[in-house]
Amino acid sequence: MKFQALLKKHMMNVADQTILLADASKFGVRTFTHITELPNISLVITNGEIEGLYEDGLKEKGIQVQTV
Repeated sequence: MKFQALLKKHMMNVADQTILLADASKFGVRTFTHITELPNISLVITNGEIEGLYEDGLKEKGIQVQTV
């Protein structure tokens, strides 16, 4: 695993909450590095172009979604 991924995992372990900032184009894309499970994220901030399917799925899991 890359150093950046390990560092992000460590920072999330000591943080009070985890906020994901991601452009809408990142949803539905598979990557080679897995950092955490969705239940560990408390807020997602993304642009207004996120598909309703993804936004609804996050909200169903109790994750707040903020579009900007």
